[in-house]
Amino acid sequence: MIEKIDWNGEGVKRGDIDTVLLMDVLEHIYEPWTTLLTLRNLVSEQAQLLISIPNVRNALLMQDLAAGYWRYRHAGLLDITHIRFFGLNDMYRMFYQTGFRVVRTRNTQCNASEQILRDNRHGSFPKQVALGTLSITEDSAEDLDNLCALQHVFTLQPASHEQFTPKERAFIDAPHPPTLAYAPA
Repeated sequence: MIEKIDWNGEGVKRGDIDTVLLMDVLEHIYEPWTTLLTLRNLVSEQAQLLISIPNVRNALLMQDLAAGYWRYRHAGLLDITHIRFFGLNDMYRMFYQTGFRVVRTRNTQCNASEQILRDNRHGSFPKQVALGTLSITEDSAEDLDNLCALQHVFTLQPASHEQFTPKERAFIDAPHPPTLAYAPA
């Protein structure tokens, strides 16, 4: 388990690591922020991290939820061992807040989400995307790509707060929008 590794005991020092692969890892641990901060203190300044995280905003998952189902499975978006779920903005925020700049993002799809993308990518935006009894308004092709993503795959590089652009700093420091879900005071 990555969060239990004694890096010092293993002889790993700051700058020793230049490549990190976290493919479907962060959603399985309680404190991914702590893990990323630990890695930030171990990687070289030229390091590259490749990270994949399931997309909780996936169209098929949302369609199931609208139908009243949240079906855990032995693999996939609702793998029974997932502890954390992330939306794309929260993924970005976590990376930037832990000292990493997102330098590349891509998505993966399954056959069904590829079909939703093919059926809806042409024409003007905003547009309604029908998903069974659920209908979602997507404002841009980028939003549609996010909706159809099974996973987001990121390439990250270390960066200090001073190295971030004003736009990146504003994103990091912006307050979270209020939740529409129930949250006791």
